[in-house]
Amino acid sequence: MIRRDDDYATAGKPVCDYDDRAARKQLVDALAKDGTAVLVVPEGRELDPAATQA
Repeated sequence: MIRRDDDYATAGKPVCDYDDRAARKQLVDALAKDGTAVLVVPEGRELDPAATQA
C-alpha cells in the first residue's frame, strides 16, 4: 500500500526539510517503501503490453 500522499503525477521534489538529515532519511525510507509497494501490486497479474514495456 502506498502510504505517502504525494502527488506522484506531477514533477518536483516531495516536501521535506532537506537541510535536516533525519527528515531526508525518513523521506527516502518512505519513498522506497512506496516504490516496493508499487512493484508488488502487479505480481501474479497479466499486464497489457504497454504496462509490461514500462
